[in-house]
Amino acid sequence: MSNVIAPEQPQSLTTTWPARLELVFESRPEKTVLTRSRHLGPLRVQRAFYPEGGRAHIYILHPPGGMVSGDDLLIAADARDHSQVLLTTPAAGKVYRARANQQWQRQVISLSVGSHSCLEWLPQETIIFQSANVELKTEINLAKQGDVLGWDIICLARPSCDESFDKGTVVLDLTIKKMGRAVLIEKTRLNGGEEALAARWGLSGNSVLATFYATLDCSDDEVDGWRQRCEASGIEGRLALTYRKGILIGRYLGAYAEPARQMFELLWSLIRQHRGLALCRPRIWNT
Repeated sequence: MSNVIAPEQPQSLTTTWPARLELVFESRPEKTVLTRSRHLGPLRVQRAFYPEGGRAHIYILHPPGGMVSGDDLLIAADARDHSQVLLTTPAAGKVYRARANQQWQRQVISLSVGSHSCLEWLPQETIIFQSANVELKTEINLAKQGDVLGWDIICLARPSCDESFDKGTVVLDLTIKKMGRAVLIEKTRLNGGEEALAARWGLSGNSVLATFYATLDCSDDEVDGWRQRCEASGIEGRLALTYRKGILIGRYLGAYAEPARQMFELLWSLIRQHRGLALCRPRIWNT
């Protein structure tokens, strides 16, 4: 079922080009189904795929391929009780340069996960062009026995094109709540050309920063084992793993997006093994 959402003008952007996508998933005896899809503007989904039984694989499409000044995107997904959902994107996202300093782009990801449900949010990387001004916000609300696994891979400018992030601003905001109570709040603001981009206490000159998160019950020994597997993998870049309050957090720094994805896919496969599941990569990633 698909409906069009009535336009809504957010107050924080002076000139806006809104796009909305609202998805609801419900459990059925044989599989999880997409029971509601409402959209405004250039956000769509393809039909659900089921390459691993009852888990619904959904590809979120943004046909323009990138965000320009004034773009305001909202993607909201509600995985209701006993749902199993994987959400991904078919290609890298792009945030183009702002027309003026006061012009911003914004994307909000809002995920709700019901009891005995698991939602995997696995977008491809986001490339932030020089002189972009963007806020990227992720809000996750979990029921008592709801689980989420996700990542965000941010690429600052395009070093391969001799472009560095010496102008612009990136605001990253991640909040995870369990039964309405915040268990993780992370806020990062990066300004183009600032000392933190090159300093050893900051990004150390790396252009890719990425965050992995997963809710699960595990021991410190298991986390140490996963850390050792990642260190022994030979994948480029630096990864730090922490586990607190039932959330595994991985933080990655590197020069390229592909090693970040490889590292996070390795972590994803290890956590799936921990949950008794086989890895099943979305086939759209192979195109």
